[in-house]
Amino acid sequence: MTGGTQAVSRPVAVRAFVAVLALAAILLAGCATGSAGRSQATAPQLTTPPTTSTSAAQASPKLAPVSRALPKPAPPAVKAVNYCAGNTAPQLVLVSITQQHVWMCADTRTVYQSGVTTGMVGEYTSTPTGQYA
Repeated sequence: MTGGTQAVSRPVAVRAFVAVLALAAILLAGCATGSAGRSQATAPQLTTPPTTSTSAAQASPKLAPVSRALPKPAPPAVKAVNYCAGNTAPQLVLVSITQQHVWMCADTRTVYQSGVTTGMVGEYTSTPTGQYA
């Protein structure tokens, strides 16, 4: 032993290391279960105080009113328009580019209607306008 330092033998160092690991394992196991360093007494249970003969409104705590979203009002009623009313042909397909809608007529009755996509601008894709027989 020179220079004031002590040399520790290898078996003693190994035993010390194993002891530290064992202590760490015990502490970690206690932390995981929540019982390390605590007494075995159970935590007090919260109970509600006994109620006296007061009305239910006085006994219950006052709560803030719950705001509930009201249902959205219905959109305004749209008058049903018969786009086929003026039709004189036995069959007619009427396409509206501005309304993006199609109506299929049999005489003056609408037999089918649907939303459509029209008016795509392009060399071969624009919607032709006019009447076709």
